[in-house]
Amino acid sequence: MSHFYQREIGYLRIAETAGFDYRAVTSFESQIMRRIIPFYSFTRKNIGLQLKVLGENPQRINQIF
Repeated sequence: MSHFYQREIGYLRIAETAGFDYRAVTSFESQIMRRIIPFYSFTRKNIGLQLKVLGENPQRINQIF
């Protein structure tokens, strides 16, 4: 594999991680939670990503503060 191809694959993985699939929720979430809580799908997916990144790179919290 070429260096450019590997880099493109890396970019695609980052985009897949950051671009949430808002349809991937349970029936309870889609029928109940999305109606009660505005932006529920985004909030649910974003919190999971933030916790994952924090667990993998705890030094990033120091960059914020």
